[in-house]
Amino acid sequence: MGDVMVVKSDGRRQKAKGRRQRAERALVVGVLAAIAVVLGAVPAAQAPPPSPELKKLEALLGTWNIDGDVQATLVSPAGRFTGTERVEWLPGGRFMELSRDAKGPTGPARHRMVFGYDVVAKTHTAKWFDLTGGGAGSFTFTIAGSTWNWAGTGFNGDGTAFHERCVFAFSAGSSHTRKCEHSPDGQAWSPSFAGTYTKVK
Repeated sequence: MGDVMVVKSDGRRQKAKGRRQRAERALVVGVLAAIAVVLGAVPAAQAPPPSPELKKLEALLGTWNIDGDVQATLVSPAGRFTGTERVEWLPGGRFMELSRDAKGPTGPARHRMVFGYDVVAKTHTAKWFDLTGGGAGSFTFTIAGSTWNWAGTGFNGDGTAFHERCVFAFSAGSSHTRKCEHSPDGQAWSPSFAGTYTKVK
C-alpha cells in the first residue's frame, strides 16, 4: 500500500512539474513576442548620406593602362612598371576600390587600395595592400581641382618602413600622371616613380 501511495504521489508531482514548465515556456514565448513587436515598431536609425566629398573621387573611376618608370630606392631597383588598374565603387557608394595588376622591376605586382573620406578629419583617405609582397600602408590626400596631393606611411613585406608622397595630375582628356617620392624616415626624399595612366574604359 505504501508503494502505491508513493507512485501516485510521484505521478502528481511530475504532472505539476510539467504544467509549471509549460507555463514558463509560454511566458518566455510571450515576452519574446512582445519584445519583437516593440522592436519592430521602432524605426531603424537612418544612416547619413555619403559625403559630397566622395564625388571628387570619381575622376579615378574606370580601367587604366599604366606606363611608368620606377626609380631605384632602398627597397626596389629601377625599371619599367606597366599594367592595368580597375577602379569602381564598393556597394553603398561610400568607398572606392582600386585593383592593380602590373609588372615591375621585381616581377608581378598585385595591389588593392580602398579610397574613402574621413568626415571627422575632413580629408580623403586610402589604404594600400600589397597582395604579392605582403606590405600595407595608410595615406591621406587633398583634392584641389584636377590635382591630388597624397602622403602617407607604410611597410614592405620584409618589414621595412617607408614614407611616400605623390602628386596626381588629371588632364581634361582620358589620362593623368603620377609622380612620387620615397623616404625611409620622412626626412630625406628621392624620386621613386613617374607614370602616365590612360583610361581605356
